[in-house]
Formats: sequence, structure tokens, C-alpha cells
Amino acid sequence: MRIEQMHERIQELEARLAKDSHNSSRPPSSDSPFKKPPPRSRCQPSGRKPGGQPGRCGVTRSLVDDPDQYVIIPLPGTCAGGRGGTGIATTGLAERRQVVEVVIQREVIEYRIVSGTCACGRAQRSTFPVGIEAPVQYGPGGSAFAVYMTPYPLRPYQRTTEVLNERAGLTISPGPFLVGVLGHHHRSAYERYQCLHAFCKAHHLRQLIAIAERSPSQPWATDMITLLGQANALSARSRTRTLRRCPPATASKSNDMFNSLVLTFQGRPPMPQFGVAE
Repeated sequence: MRIEQMHERIQELEARLAKDSHNSSRPPSSDSPFKKPPPRSRCQPSGRKPGGQPGRCGVTRSLVDDPDQYVIIPLPGTCAGGRGGTGIATTGLAERRQVVEVVIQREVIEYRIVSGTCACGRAQRSTFPVGIEAPVQYGPGGSAFAVYMTPYPLRPYQRTTEVLNERAGLTISPGPFLVGVLGHHHRSAYERYQCLHAFCKAHHLRQLIAIAERSPSQPWATDMITLLGQANALSARSRTRTLRRCPPATASKSNDMFNSLVLTFQGRPPMPQFGVAE
């Protein structure tokens, strides 16, 4: 019994020493300078040269037919090479160029209800549309923009409110944005937040790498690494095709494979926790 305990302790210590930034949540700065780090990218070489590929369709910005503003640049008063400084008559449009600007501004829409008296003597009032419930509130467009500005680029709530306040003249606090989906890597400190939780797949990959390296008898870990890489590549290809989501049939196949690997893992005996977030 004591030998088994010693063996488990040795495995635990070896697993702790084997941890670095590629198989745990430790930062790269904690890696040993005497140990050659493993390759960061898990992408396999495609054999293609960098840059645009043969047959690729280029995309060029085109002039729009209905610009929001026109700026007519007049001719100078006189011709530099004219005789006697005669004026220049404008005969037509020589060329046009366009500058595309992004304008973020506040738009306030005021809703007013009216009152009146029926011929029967009863007072009547119109009603506000559904969703207009406070004297002053933010509309769905502003809320959607704020939500997009925060989770997608991983921008802090405070910085998002500063952008809206500075660029659009809004006086808003970070409080209204503290809802939605919280993405993290299983730290217990996040568990107290009452919201939907999404776990970081980069951290999952590091934990799976640790399991695959320390437990070769667990092939499901390597299969899961491959599956997550394929799913990420599929998602990237879908975005390049301007699709909002992966094709349902392909996504369903990936989900089935994921669930199958999870069931395989659950049927395995308990094993040491390698690469757990610290």
C-alpha cells in the first residue's frame, strides 16, 4: 500500500515539474530558460506559398452612387498660363473620388403620447410602444453596439463606456453591461457570478496536451485535441465565407464526435489532474 502511495506521489511531482505554459495556465514568463519550448502552433503546414493563392478573386472598394455629402472643388480664379488672366469656364465633371468615414453619434428619439376627451365625456390617452418603459433609456441599437464592443474584442466594460461617452456623447456607466456570457478558464473565483459560463478552449487544449503527454494510455485526449483543432478551422472557414454559423450538418457531426469522446473519458478510471489552472 505504501509503495502505491509513493508511486502516486512521484507521478504527482513529475506532473507538477512537467507543467509549463504549453500544458497549463502558467504564463510563458514562468517557463525555464534552460528548457526548449515546444512549438506554439498546432497547425499543420499546407504546402502553399504565403499570400494570395491562384484563382483568388480580389476585392476592390467601389464608388457608391448616392454619397451622403458632396464637396465640389472649384477651379482657380484664373489660368496660370492664360493670356491676360482670363477666367475659366467650368464645362463638366472631370473626376470624382470618395472618402468613407465612420460617424458615431447620439440620436435621441422622443415619444409623445397625447390625451383627449371623447364625445361621451371620458378622458382618453394614447399609450407608449412596447419597450418604452422609462423616462430615459437606451435603445436596442445602442445596447447591441455596447455588447459587441465588449465580449468580442475582449475590451473591459470601463473602456467600452469611455468610448461611448467620448464618441457618442452618452453618459453611461459599466453597470448595464454586466450581464451575458462570462468566458473564463475554470477559476473558482468566477463561479459566484450568476450568468452563463463559457470555458476557454485554449486552456482546455493545454490541459489535454498535459494529459496526452503524461498518460499515453489515454488516446481520447489526443483525439479531442485533433477534434478541437478541426472545429476551430471549420469555424474560420465559415467566417471567410461570410456565414453566421457552421453548416448544421457539419456542426452536428462535430458535436457527435465530441460527445462520443466525452463518454469515452467518463468511462476511464480516475487519473491525476494535469495542467489544472492555478
